[in-house]
Amino acid sequence: MSNHQDPQRAGQRLWIGVPSTELDSATIELLQELQPGGVILFRRNIESADQVKNLTRDLRKWAGESLHICIDQEGGRVVRFPDGITFFPGNMALGSLSCSDPEVALELAFAQGWHTGKELLELGIDINLAPCVDLVTSPHSRGIGSRSFGSDPQRALALASALGRGMRSAGVRDCWKHFPGLGRVTVDPHFGLPATDPEESASDLIPFGGAEEAGASIVMTSHVIARAFDADLPVTISSRAVNHLRSKLNFSGVVMTDCLEMGGVSGLSPEEVAKGAMAAGHDVLLVSHTPDLQRAIHHRIEKEIEEESAPHLQSLQRISALAMGTEISADRQEAIPLLTGGEVARKICRGGVSLLQGRLPETPITGDWSLVLPEQFSHSPVEDSRSSAELDLLAQKLPMVSRTLRFDSPEKLARLASVTGDRIAEGKLLLAVQGARLDSHYREVLEALAESLDSLVVLLLDDSRDLVAMPESDNLAVLCAHGARPLHLETLSEVLRGEIPPGYGQPIGG
Repeated sequence: MSNHQDPQRAGQRLWIGVPSTELDSATIELLQELQPGGVILFRRNIESADQVKNLTRDLRKWAGESLHICIDQEGGRVVRFPDGITFFPGNMALGSLSCSDPEVALELAFAQGWHTGKELLELGIDINLAPCVDLVTSPHSRGIGSRSFGSDPQRALALASALGRGMRSAGVRDCWKHFPGLGRVTVDPHFGLPATDPEESASDLIPFGGAEEAGASIVMTSHVIARAFDADLPVTISSRAVNHLRSKLNFSGVVMTDCLEMGGVSGLSPEEVAKGAMAAGHDVLLVSHTPDLQRAIHHRIEKEIEEESAPHLQSLQRISALAMGTEISADRQEAIPLLTGGEVARKICRGGVSLLQGRLPETPITGDWSLVLPEQFSHSPVEDSRSSAELDLLAQKLPMVSRTLRFDSPEKLARLASVTGDRIAEGKLLLAVQGARLDSHYREVLEALAESLDSLVVLLLDDSRDLVAMPESDNLAVLCAHGARPLHLETLSEVLRGEIPPGYGQPIGG
């Protein structure tokens, strides 16, 4: 039977998403038709751990026992399980901890990877699309933020190596992303096509250059024009870019695209993007959402491999190798972490919380304080939406807070401060902000607040780069836990209650 006639062989290079928490007749028909090599799970596919076990079992029933099932369970901002498995605080918390205690950070990164892998494998998930090894240096870039380990390429490589080794030791394959680095771009590839300058690429490539030696299983590319390789074509369809990963950086594992439904390649037809991605050297093409597009991409894969089978067979060999050697071997038993997943997560978060500017009032903070919270979170498309009501946890955990107020813009914050009068308790204010670096009005408002208040403590939600919007003031202190999930908020509360000291690590520029 020719490759064109064998849908399973073509389908091995197509990884797809499915619509719901269980398989309906249309999805079963699609799985039988395409026989994909992998399925990616999103929040829409998850209700509970038991339900996910049933779903992964059914997926393999209809698509074959060799089906790979993957998920984005990075930690921090990007987690698909709201509960049911251990939440870890994210890469930038590890990066911050590494600034002050690199040895402990590496131990905890391995432990995080091991616990994440063990828990995912128990649910039938064998690939985690993590870690994110993009570097962030510019305060103006968007999309990656606290998903990054920071700005230091060697630190990112070391932490990614430990995290990936932990996952593989537990039986789950890792995926390093997003080659050749998205940390500097100001256009999110979910919406458009960003570009990077050649002079920026050298440091961004360092983590990917270490992926082979670190044993990384997969590298995911991004929809970005990397001018260091190709001034015209996005990496997704650029053979020059993928060849650099293969021949210059010597990566021998699986190379997969990011989702081919993203805005960065929306100007290409399904036929063009599939043909281009395969010709560029990608082993796996990811199509996360739309059945008609999944079918169109599959059809093009069949056509391409009929015309040129040798590269296809090499890709199949690399994909097949993902299923080999993922069991925990006897000589790795001594590396199994002694701490529970929850203990590891809390140690990372406590070690990563940072006092970035100024001095805190004497802790535990006492007296009568006001707490001002944003009315909503901003989210990138890769995150699952959350209610800003989660931030109310801060008020619940801080006994010194007597009143809680909310704002939705720097202008509203300024008006709030000017009209509340004695509602700003004793001139003492805890202010939680997100994205202050992206709005020039924040600095002016914060300067006025710092001048008018006795004490101002700013809590940066998620991204320490917002520090650039903070004015210099003797009565202004800035804290960041590099995230705004409940664990991050609890850790900030522990610092403010004087139960743990803040660290002084700062991964951006560190």
